[in-house]
Amino acid sequence: MKKFGFFQGISGLLKLLKLRKNKIKNADSTIKEDHVGEETKKLHRGPVPATLLSRIEIGPGAFLLRFGVEEPPLFQAGQFVSLRFRIGNSLLTRPYSIVSSPGEAYRDKAFEIVVADNPQGFAAPYLCHELSIGSSIEADIGHGRLTFNPVRDGNNVVVIAGGSGITPWISFAKWIHENPDLPYRLTILHGSVDPNNAIGDKTIETLNDERIRLIPVISGPYEFKGEKGLITKEVIRRYAKEDECPTYFICGSTAMDEFIRGELKKLGVNQRHIRSEAFTDLDPKDPDFPKDLIGKAFRMHVLQGNKETVVECSAEESIASSLERAGLYVRTCCRTGNCGGCKARLLKGEILVRSKPDNRRQADIEAGYFLTCVTYPKSDLTIRLPIPPRGY
Repeated sequence: MKKFGFFQGISGLLKLLKLRKNKIKNADSTIKEDHVGEETKKLHRGPVPATLLSRIEIGPGAFLLRFGVEEPPLFQAGQFVSLRFRIGNSLLTRPYSIVSSPGEAYRDKAFEIVVADNPQGFAAPYLCHELSIGSSIEADIGHGRLTFNPVRDGNNVVVIAGGSGITPWISFAKWIHENPDLPYRLTILHGSVDPNNAIGDKTIETLNDERIRLIPVISGPYEFKGEKGLITKEVIRRYAKEDECPTYFICGSTAMDEFIRGELKKLGVNQRHIRSEAFTDLDPKDPDFPKDLIGKAFRMHVLQGNKETVVECSAEESIASSLERAGLYVRTCCRTGNCGGCKARLLKGEILVRSKPDNRRQADIEAGYFLTCVTYPKSDLTIRLPIPPRGY
């Protein structure tokens, strides 16, 4: 097998692009435009300006943000938007599930997200309190794999969501409600601690659609007449019609994802009928967080080309967040270790990878590459990052 170097591969691609342009240019009068290219640009626009139109507090520490865009946004129910904005010298990207339906977003040229305020966070306080109405940031719309595929998935959809993991399913429920001819049935088991602070439940309940069923499951010490405790196999069995071969979607923390997969396995559910997209933020309060790392801080030497920068980093914060705080460019999108955009190479030190399953290729693992958004320092580090794009 003949192997080509990087620049040989790039030159070959450029030759193909040039050949394609020449063929279009020299074609007859009926083919003078690159229709395929134009349609591709419409579907994959990349980051576009988004203006904050309104911000409403919908619960303790939860805000509904509405952004307007110049062109109708294109996405599927269940996908997320990657927001890009600056705080001081830091360029941040953060993913948020879109709670608007694709139809209403297209009609209004606007989309809505829910942001949970986190006083100790970096991005959330800015979006919830500091970004002024009328200000613009960048939005890359239509990411994520938590979508329904009629070829792959059955009409009976069972969602098991934890906390803010319900947000993509607000969009999905609205989409079903707005299209009465759709044959899908949606059952949502929503695990929350406090029934009074369950994000999204009231929105879904107001749809009043017989195809959509919401079952709150409360784990906190509150008076509640419905399901209480964890979402176990017994709870799932009560509401999932197993004879109709449901497709299960899981959306919540990594710990929840693992637990629910175990419960579904006990029910004999085949893995091919399970879809998931876990939130991988590592909370020091999680039972599996290494207790010896709480409160620890380390120094990280970051190499980019011939430049070296020393960054202070906390063991309780992802390496991507530490890089952002230091004003260094790191290309992130999903923040869950799925897209692979924030890859870096570990040259020295120990790290904690918080991604189950680990989405890295085996070759990357063996070569020392890791994804900064789901990786935490366990010691002083030396890492190598790609050289940032021009302008950053």
